[in-house]
Amino acid sequence: LTFPPVEDTVVGYLSPASPTMRLGQRPLLPTRVARHQAALAEKAYLAAGQAACSTNTAALLPRYQAKLLTELAASLGTGHETVVELRRATDLSLRLTRCTSQALGRVMGASVATQRSLWLSLAKLTDREKAPLLDAPVSVHGVFGEAVGTMAAKFEEQQKSREVFQAWMPRPGPSHCSPTHPLPHLHTP
Repeated sequence: LTFPPVEDTVVGYLSPASPTMRLGQRPLLPTRVARHQAALAEKAYLAAGQAACSTNTAALLPRYQAKLLTELAASLGTGHETVVELRRATDLSLRLTRCTSQALGRVMGASVATQRSLWLSLAKLTDREKAPLLDAPVSVHGVFGEAVGTMAAKFEEQQKSREVFQAWMPRPGPSHCSPTHPLPHLHTP
């Protein structure tokens, strides 16, 4: 079990000033608090993953019980009181296993969403723009998974908008209204 890695593309867009990573080294968030929160999310993910593996192993027991119950029902009859009671207990055990597995999956997904949120806090995106990225399906291949393409498009669009805006902004330089250059007089007819 390993936490999905943060994609290099995302790190390049969101933290280009971060020191270059050596081969095999994981990208880091820029602040100590964010790194601590990311580590906690990763620990929660790994603990839930271990519990999910244990739950999966524990799910084998009710399957074995169901197999034995079939053999018992064949010899005692399906309506026998013991068979009926064992079926209820086995059914309850299977439902418990399913609910536990679903809850653990939600914990793992929330841990990945936490990691996404920490990285997206570096982006200059509105909450509305971040929402689809936070809600994207979770992938074991990367923190953002399929949403990386969407993110790259948003960041490129944002960069183009910033460049256009800066092209229209006056450039700093000598002022035309300085004491050495008086205001030009307007000629009125």
